Amino acid sequence: MAYLQAYLNRRPAGEYPLQEGTTTIGRRRGNLIRLDDRSVSGHHARLRFYRGTATLHDLDSTNGTFINGERIQEATLHDGDFIVIGKFRLRFWLDQQVSPPPPEPDTPDDAGTYILRLATPGMPPIRANPELTHRIRDTRAQAEAAPVPDAGHGDRPAARISLRILSGRNQGRHLDLLSAVNALGEPGRQVVALIRDEDKLFLQPLQSELGPPLINHRPIEDHDRHPLQQDDLLEVAGVQMVVTIDAPIREAPAP
Repeated sequence: MAYLQAYLNRRPAGEYPLQEGTTTIGRRRGNLIRLDDRSVSGHHARLRFYRGTATLHDLDSTNGTFINGERIQEATLHDGDFIVIGKFRLRFWLDQQVSPPPPEPDTPDDAGTYILRLATPGMPPIRANPELTHRIRDTRAQAEAAPVPDAGHGDRPAARISLRILSGRNQGRHLDLLSAVNALGEPGRQVVALIRDEDKLFLQPLQSELGPPLINHRPIEDHDRHPLQQDDLLEVAGVQMVVTIDAPIREAPAP
């Protein structure tokens, strides 16, 4: 299976699964992928997908077709390639699995190979592509290998850490961060890892193709870990969230 993710002015503009055969792309009605903007020619490009290979062909469009910044007449697409058609940017994803993958163990940490799609109603998880899977697993391995300081917590229950969604289609929802590493965002746009260490929370950017995520309106340009505090405002993939850390109440010592 393969699909295109479209963006216009850095905002999601559609997701298009590709079936085997020919897919036409253009501004006019009748195209299988219609990109409704005058920067796109009526019949702009043709994409052929057959046995896992995708070939993109420009149809003598006015503004041209570009792959990873280079104008093309015809070219083979590779997983993760960026296509520019007029004002639209499209990310090509190729699922190289021919048969369904074997089920992974049903443990919280295995959720780390999935990404919660913040801008999609219900925030459904989607399996990360191979590149992001590698980054997520590296992040999880580093989190598990880091020494945990003895803060004298004893058997005190862990804090409840969650995000309250402030904008977008999931506005008003709460997302509990239960795993050591929680990946969320929109693949092809922005993806971050939220890392729990005891009662602390950190944000680490994993993918920032269309601009960096924000912490308290400050862009995060690097891929380091950044500590988060109660009431910090995050913006990932155009969705605003606030951090909530409910520390458990300490029991008074026995007299």
